[in-house]
Amino acid sequence: MNATATLDISSQEVLGAFVQELHDFMASFQLRAPTEADWERFRQMLADLQAKAQATRDLLQARRATLAPKLEQLSENLRALSTEFAASRRARMKELSTQIALQYEDLRRAVQRFPKVSAGLTLRKLKPVNYGRNLFHVSNGVLAVAAAELLPASFCTWAMAGFITMVVALETLRRLVPALNDFLMDRIFHRIARPRERKEVNSASWYTLALTLTYFLLPLRAVEVGVLVLAFADPAASIVGKRWGRTKVYREKSWLGSAAFAVTAALVSFGFVALMVPGASLAWRLGVAGVAAAVGTVVELFSEKLDDNFSVLVAVAGVLSVSFF
Repeated sequence: MNATATLDISSQEVLGAFVQELHDFMASFQLRAPTEADWERFRQMLADLQAKAQATRDLLQARRATLAPKLEQLSENLRALSTEFAASRRARMKELSTQIALQYEDLRRAVQRFPKVSAGLTLRKLKPVNYGRNLFHVSNGVLAVAAAELLPASFCTWAMAGFITMVVALETLRRLVPALNDFLMDRIFHRIARPRERKEVNSASWYTLALTLTYFLLPLRAVEVGVLVLAFADPAASIVGKRWGRTKVYREKSWLGSAAFAVTAALVSFGFVALMVPGASLAWRLGVAGVAAAVGTVVELFSEKLDDNFSVLVAVAGVLSVSFF
């Protein structure tokens, strides 16, 4: 039976309101390491959340909803996080915040089954600051372009076929074998994975699919520009937006983050075509840079249902293929 099937509308609203508060707290808490100045605010938020988690659990338990045990575990983790925060034990705090983020994703998916309730909420997927993930992002792009330039085309073709086969196999197997999923997420990719990727297709898989499709269907130079735009501009937008972005342009996306994406995309695109297409005119190079930056920025800004690791690469490479290559 669905974990939320027995809930009446008032219980759904209580659960939705609590999950919204949990989202807002975690989004703030994971932006950066808390300082002493943050303590009073976070301590009060933690106390309120822990009390509301307990109250929500009691309500769901009375309704015999199977989400009640999850809320009990969440309540315990919130209580423990408050204790560890007071003691400034950062390693344990990080471990607990990761567990809470995973529990939030479970609750977010549960609330989204209630269209009337979730329509009025802002329950985004958590995207904590992760410089290791940013570095992984850049490295993948640089390696992909270097391989396309330095290795034989036949080798790249077979390599792409092998990568996409492996990705499809892993995405399938980790759903059929929970122990494999736990091993991959907890032991192999734990430093770079986001909480929602434990139960959803991960960004690396979306990226591999986009790279495979564009490599086989579009001109190589257009694909390479798209890969580099994604590799450098997306992390730039993430770092700048989360660190300094206060004024939002759309949902959780900020003006500064989008500006960082546009500037980085333009510089990377211009530098690449200047190096790899030496005979091209300045106007042509500027055109490529401008179009790549504009398309990438708009697509990244509005990518919600579809992972931007897929949409940005496909959109930039596709538009450049039609316009310039």
